[in-house]
Amino acid sequence: MTSTTSVALASHGAALVALVGVLREATTSQYDTPPRPSSPANDAPRPKGEHADPTMRTALHPDRMRLRATIIGAESTLARSADEFAAASRALDAALAPYRGEVGDDLAELTDAADRVEARLAVAA
Repeated sequence: MTSTTSVALASHGAALVALVGVLREATTSQYDTPPRPSSPANDAPRPKGEHADPTMRTALHPDRMRLRATIIGAESTLARSADEFAAASRALDAALAPYRGEVGDDLAELTDAADRVEARLAVAA
């Protein structure tokens, strides 16, 4: 393994561990209203006749909605990354076939896998 590969693995591994940790915390908080500091305005009595709907207030709270949208984005990033890692793994596996003594129609599979990886790299750039 080259030093560049080692650095990339360490960096990606650390980022993945951090993402999983904060994603776990976020998913447990996503359906709650964030705590707010107590202030005299919060302690003021409601006007008479106003309908209280704490469920709607929680569901539509802008901080909660922002957290939920960010969770969806993080989950999408994880899914895309998993697909890209799987494609790179398949391409490397196919490229290693001759070194393992495997013979067959690997050239077409190798070419297809390499094309998919190149296309993903072009999109990412």
